[in-house]
This record gives sequence, C-alpha cells and structure tokens, in this order.
Amino acid sequence: MSGYIELQRSLLEESDIIEDAIAQRARRNVDVVPAEVRPEEVKDLFSTRKRPLKELVQQQHEVSYFLDKCKKQKKAFIDARTDPAVDEELKRIEDTSTDFVEFDKMLEKIVKHYKIQQKEPSAPQDIAELYKMYSSAPPTSITTTKKNRIKTKRKYILSAVAAHLTADSLFSPEECYGKYLDLRDLHAEYQHFTEISYRDFLVALKELKAPANADPKAYIVFVQNLSKYLQSFYSRKYPFRDVDTLLSEIKTQFSSETPPNNDPLYCKSCDKHFTKESVFTAHLTGKKHKKNTQRCSENGQVSSSLFEEFKARKLCEALAETLTNTITNVDRQTALTEREKQIEGIGLADDDSEDTVVQSSSGSDDNSDSDREESAFANMPLGADGTPIPPWLYKLQGLHRSYDCEVCGNISYKGRVAYNKHFGGAKHVQGLKLLGVDDDSIPLFKSISTIDEAVSLWRKIKRANRIEEGERENAVEVEDEAGNVMSKKDYLDLKKQGLL
Repeated sequence: MSGYIELQRSLLEESDIIEDAIAQRARRNVDVVPAEVRPEEVKDLFSTRKRPLKELVQQQHEVSYFLDKCKKQKKAFIDARTDPAVDEELKRIEDTSTDFVEFDKMLEKIVKHYKIQQKEPSAPQDIAELYKMYSSAPPTSITTTKKNRIKTKRKYILSAVAAHLTADSLFSPEECYGKYLDLRDLHAEYQHFTEISYRDFLVALKELKAPANADPKAYIVFVQNLSKYLQSFYSRKYPFRDVDTLLSEIKTQFSSETPPNNDPLYCKSCDKHFTKESVFTAHLTGKKHKKNTQRCSENGQVSSSLFEEFKARKLCEALAETLTNTITNVDRQTALTEREKQIEGIGLADDDSEDTVVQSSSGSDDNSDSDREESAFANMPLGADGTPIPPWLYKLQGLHRSYDCEVCGNISYKGRVAYNKHFGGAKHVQGLKLLGVDDDSIPLFKSISTIDEAVSLWRKIKRANRIEEGERENAVEVEDEAGNVMSKKDYLDLKKQGLL
C-alpha cells in the first residue's frame, strides 16, 4: 500500500478515536467540558453525577491533551498532502502504462512488513485501547468480578496515552488540585523587602507595588518569579484557556495605558506624568528619581519592572476567585487547632484503594454509570471538599448536624467546626456591619447567631461605652474662684458662656 495513503488513513483513524474518547468522557461527566463553551441543554443529555475534584481535574487535562493531539494530527494530514514526494507517489500509482508493476512492489512491501511483525514476541496493541479510560492500570491491579467485569482502582482512570497527567504531578498538596495558590516561597522572598504576614501578602498582590526600601535587582527577580508562577498556575487551573492569548492582551493593555515616551513631562524611570515643567525639573534632582534611573540602567530595560508588576496584577485579576479562596483558607487554617488539622487532613485525603468496574470481559464499554461502576463509596456521605468519606469520620467531624445563622442570612453550616469558623468569615462580619456594629466591637459578637441577640448586645455595648465616656469626662474635678467644685467639662462649658 502507498506510504502516503497509509499515513493519511492512520492519521484519520487516530483522530476519529480521539474524538470518540473525548465524547465518552463528556457523557460520563459533563463538567469535563468547560462551562463557558457548554450549552445549558447539555446537562439534560449526559450524566450530572458529582465526581471528586481530583478525578475531574485529571480528566480535564486529559481532554485538553487529546484536543491538542487531534489538532496536530489534522495538521499533519494537511501537510502530508502538500509534500512534493506525495505527488510523485500518486502519479506512479495512477500511471496506467505500468500495469501492475507498482502494485506488485507495494504488495511485496506489505507482505515483508507483516512477516517481520509476526516474528516479534508480542503483537502491537490496538490503538483504540490506548485511549480508553482505565487503560493506564497495570495488569496486576486488574481483577474480574463474578459478572465477568473488569475491576481496578479509580486512580487509574486516565488512559494509557495520558497516564502522565496525574493531578498529584500537576498540583502541589498546598494547591489542593487548583483550589488555592501556593505562594509561601514567594512570600519568603518578599520578606527580604518588608516584614509582612502571609495573609497581608496575599491581599497586597491585588495592588502590587515595590516596597520603599526594596533592592531593585532582587525585586525584579521576585516579580518575574511571581509572574512565572501565576502563568503556570493559570494554565494548570484552566487547561482549555490559552495563556499566551491572555499575556498578549496584558501586553497590549500595558502599552495603551503607558504614557508615550515622547511626552516632555513624562518620567520613564518613575513611570509618572507631570502637569508642570517646574515640578518635572525639580523631580529630576530627587533621590527617588535617581534611584529609579539607576535601577533601570542596571537592568537594561526602562519599563521591565513596571511591566512585570502590571502583568502580575492582571494575572491576579484573572485568578481573583482563587486568590480570594486562598485568603479565606488561610483565615480558616489559622483558627484550627492541631487536632482539627489532623482530622481535616484525614478527610481531605483521597482514597486510592477504591475499586471501580470499568468494562465487561468482552471489552465493550457500558454507558450506564450504575452498571459500569460499582463504587465502594457510592452510598457514603460527602465531606467538606465534596469527596466521599466514611460515616464514622462524617459523624466524628459533626457533619451530620446543621447549625443556622440569622446574621448570615439564615445560612446553614454543617458541623460545629465549620459553624465556629464562620464567625470570623467575611459574610458574618458583613452581616454584623449591616446591623450597625463597628469594626472594633466585632470580636465581642463571637457565637452570636441570631439578629435579636446581636442587636441586644450592641445596645448594651453602646450604653456601656457612653457610661464609660461620661465617667472619664467627669473623672477630673476643678475648683472655681468661689471655691465651687465641679467637673472639668462643666467648668469649661460655664467659662465659655461667661458665667464664671
């Protein structure tokens, strides 16, 4: 057979297998498809069963990998047709004067090819099998049930082609499969410029600016490392989005917002525009301008650090939800005791020993979730992260009990731990502020969950504050010329009115 024809056939065959593999994963879990490109009616067509976050992340990256590979296959298909050697080969095949000479030569090559393959110790594996779910499972982990169904562990849900895309290799434990940012190493670098807590560092990223006494070289390295990490996290968090497109938009926006270099009242080193020439001239002799000029000359680019700062801020905006979740998680972990941290670690740990029925012994996939999977966690309750946990751990964490809070808008919290933590959360604090409570008094309202109790306590606090203020004002006594003793406040009031 023609090498060109065989190449085209194999490329089209693999592309068709990849598309079928993507469709199988979408039918099994519709959340694998990005929400921004998924029609609403799709949910009514496919399974909406809740899947663990780790499994979802792995399959999203797997589908993204399949899409990239499918695009490469189709590009190779088109490029092969434009190859000059292909035209010569097609002309030889279509030449009627050669009779069957060329055909006999190609047939002889095919016969030799398969004779060599038969001498090999093992036959080549079917390519369709490599793209099936759970095909990455080693033979030793596969067992057969009484109904002749193949059973293996859920951690092998990836196909053999995408076996390298495990969630543990994509995200660090602190990132929790993309739920939180892990910026503790960068926070340690930032500590060289100014002393700041990890939480305050996360908040400061939204309006990132160079500290006053920061070393220019070290700060540029820090900002570059920060941008590099945020780019990496964005591509891992959103595998279907193009990070290069985002960076191109950021660069264009930076160019449009930066004042032109030919402006006579614009300082390149300080990235600042002046309205008066006299102020601009005085600025050129300042220490800050000289320091910024030296920084720019040392690093070769005038606006390198400014652009890196701008890029980091825009990436933080793109990851605003994740950054907010990270700050909330830091606040939550700060309030945990050591025992609660240990219990939470057990609850968040994934159980990779779960067995799942993959397919029947005949090799055909079953479209029904209940027939295809006999999960040991099917009837187990869900923990705080949405993954199934044993009933004893569910009760140990108190998740079988709910607690309501009127201040938060009658929201119900599962478990005493989550209920106690929410008192320091933004929603509860906002509810107290709506009732008129000031920031200094909010810590006094811990464990107050009803509006009546909060209003009553706030009235008592205000009354106590007024009494304390009055006592403080009347604590100092003075004596007038007639020998009358009175408080200092009354003395000053009478003196202003001219009654003394």
